[in-house]
Amino acid sequence: MGLTLYATGESHFQKHRTFWTYNAPIDLVEVLRRWEIPSGARLYSTPNDHLVLSYYTGLPIQSIAPIRKSFLDAFEGPIFFIDAKSGARFLSVDQVLEIAAEHGVELSADQARRMLDKLNVTLVADAVSKKTAAHWPPPRDLSPLERSIAAEQAEAMRVEYTEGKQSPALFRGYEVRDPSDWWALFFYRFAGVESRWRNRLNYAERMQSASALILPWGWTLYESTPGDSALVLTPAARKEAFETAIALGRSDTGRRRHTGAR
Repeated sequence: MGLTLYATGESHFQKHRTFWTYNAPIDLVEVLRRWEIPSGARLYSTPNDHLVLSYYTGLPIQSIAPIRKSFLDAFEGPIFFIDAKSGARFLSVDQVLEIAAEHGVELSADQARRMLDKLNVTLVADAVSKKTAAHWPPPRDLSPLERSIAAEQAEAMRVEYTEGKQSPALFRGYEVRDPSDWWALFFYRFAGVESRWRNRLNYAERMQSASALILPWGWTLYESTPGDSALVLTPAARKEAFETAIALGRSDTGRRRHTGAR
């Protein structure tokens, strides 16, 4: 039964992880291969994503879900965490085009995709800025059109999680506000979720001194190294990695156009 619930819930969540511009796991490998991960570092990701990421990267990435907070807080080496749930999309291209038309803005489908990509990075960056010491890219002001798209996406996410849930008994009585709430509630629902999610997540305190990079497709990479000095995600490295990922996205898009792939 538990496996059935999870399979249903995961397939339900997967449809919001369509990377229009990027080939996320492969592009992540291209970003990571430029870095030298220190020996003894611990690598984690959001649950179940660690399986895919370990396969593609060849790195020993573990799920963050079962790790004790006390271990993460006390670990004396670098910790790297990949949040592969952040940046989920809840609007279609057609919906973005409709909102743009209401604002008197004419966009192509490709422009709409890129606008939502960029907007999602900004929204993730705003959230990350409140819980880390440093991050890239920096915050920016949203245009009136972007604010409307952000509001519509927030409402679409609320409806999806509160009115279209696949496992109502599992989520009953809880408000799921974002993908982080979704996975934490799923994994900790019967293990005192109130003391384990949102600002009480097992890695939350450790990441307060972390450096973070929001990738162009919305995933977030965190590095927490004792001494508050990043070994890998330095300011220059964060910016360079972001620009590299942008270039990879352009290459991916061109390859899809050439082959006719979607």
